[in-house]
Amino acid sequence: MKLNVITFADHTVMLPGAQGFNKNSYVVLNPSYFLFAAWQEFAQRSHLQVWTRLIDDGMDLLGKMHFGKTGLLLDWVALNADGSVAPALGYSNRFSYDAIRVPLNIWWYDPQSLRLVPFQRVWQGYGRQQTPAWFDVLANTPAPYNLDGGLLAVRDLALNETRYLSDNLAPDQNYFSASLQLLSWLAFQEKQ
Repeated sequence: MKLNVITFADHTVMLPGAQGFNKNSYVVLNPSYFLFAAWQEFAQRSHLQVWTRLIDDGMDLLGKMHFGKTGLLLDWVALNADGSVAPALGYSNRFSYDAIRVPLNIWWYDPQSLRLVPFQRVWQGYGRQQTPAWFDVLANTPAPYNLDGGLLAVRDLALNETRYLSDNLAPDQNYFSASLQLLSWLAFQEKQ
């Protein structure tokens, strides 16, 4: 925490690593690391204000991280010294395998959060089995294949289509997909 949690542009943020993410005039953030429910637990047990600041400032930053026609955030975002956000230089312009965790983290913290709306709005525009796996947000192009497994579970959770959630994994399901599926199922179980 000592090396990764900093105050930058009047925001308390957690950097993805101790080195390489503070570029002086901006910092590179991975919004999927905004673990609101975990930070809330840490705040309740430790009574350290840093956890509450991470939650409040993380939610504030998510409110600014809308790019392209979809209004989705990107896997990697720059927080500039003036407090504005932009696509992080040297990273993809996608809402994909990192950022897919953001709606899960928001929902786990607050299933009614308005920060879920951009994801819900995009995903409601597609049938469940036709939802693209990712979007190049700046080019406004969807993936040529669809969500499945754990990625689909995150969509189902965010859209409150919870009847599809399950802890039964497919025998050939990869680790990432299985993890997202189980985390989505666990988040739902905790909120019941």
